[in-house]
Amino acid sequence: LSVSVQAPHTTTRPSGAQVPPMANIGSPPWQLADLDLARERPIGRGANSQVFLYTARQAGVQLAVKRIARATITNPQRVLDEKSILMSIAHPAIVRLFCTMKDDAYLYLAMEWCSGGCITNQIERSGSGIPLESLRVYAYELLSAIRYLHTTAGVLHRDIKPGNLLLTNDGHLKLCDFGLSKRIVADARCTTLCGTEIYWAPEMVRRHRDLSAEGAPFDDRVDIWAFGVTIYQMAFSEHPFQDASAEGVFNKILRGDLMFPEQCDATLEGFLRSAMTVDQHDRPTACELASHEFLKGLDDSVFRRRGPPFAHPDDTDDDEDAIDDADQAAFDDF
Repeated sequence: LSVSVQAPHTTTRPSGAQVPPMANIGSPPWQLADLDLARERPIGRGANSQVFLYTARQAGVQLAVKRIARATITNPQRVLDEKSILMSIAHPAIVRLFCTMKDDAYLYLAMEWCSGGCITNQIERSGSGIPLESLRVYAYELLSAIRYLHTTAGVLHRDIKPGNLLLTNDGHLKLCDFGLSKRIVADARCTTLCGTEIYWAPEMVRRHRDLSAEGAPFDDRVDIWAFGVTIYQMAFSEHPFQDASAEGVFNKILRGDLMFPEQCDATLEGFLRSAMTVDQHDRPTACELASHEFLKGLDDSVFRRRGPPFAHPDDTDDDEDAIDDADQAAFDDF
């Protein structure tokens, strides 16, 4: 068994947004022998991975451990990139990776356990959408994470959606699943289509329809579009671009066909229209969107808040969307 521990973070964090010190979660790296394997609880499944809830016996810490079968891995670099990115970032609205382990059959990522479950459950239970004040807090926390990724960590997430948002026991939102994430390199052209199609920005749809196109590179504003779609779903319990066919959805995305309920809060509507601006050059960056009136009065003190802003379930059964489909072998440095 080989174990790798997360190095101390040196990245800049939002003021007031404290990430708990490593001392609070025991003494990683843990060994597989440290985990109570007899009481493993499956909490998620992807195409080539499973996530289990384990307890580190001596520390008494609960961990979400993603287990990837080595035999199923076809793109090892993607798994290594996910580990590298997670080990280099620290933000209160991003799920933490504590350490990685491996044996002959599997790779393991020991991550922070978010007992509040996936935000998708909240959307389904709400029926008519998450209450406005709770939505404002969640939007602030998620946008803060995106802004940190883009400006401080130099990372493009590329798969922002409700299924990749988890809730802690005290009601804070956490972004997870960095299996498709990419380092932002100056002057590099990002043209690879990935992520979930219904969250694609218009520039990605255009690329999809003309794969031979030389231009149409993407930048970090594809995350802003997906953020807008995600907040819309949280607000109204439905996707903004619904249609009977995939091509119909794509057509609506390209036109920016947005419909809002009559009683929609005006600042929320303006916020979402801004995030889902069709022309990527006119779409705001994370920093620009953070100054929108919808988030007025919120600051990093939200991360110190205790208690859920919105009721969450105690039981969090399988959540397939919260797990990335790592499908990649030969991890000497894992």
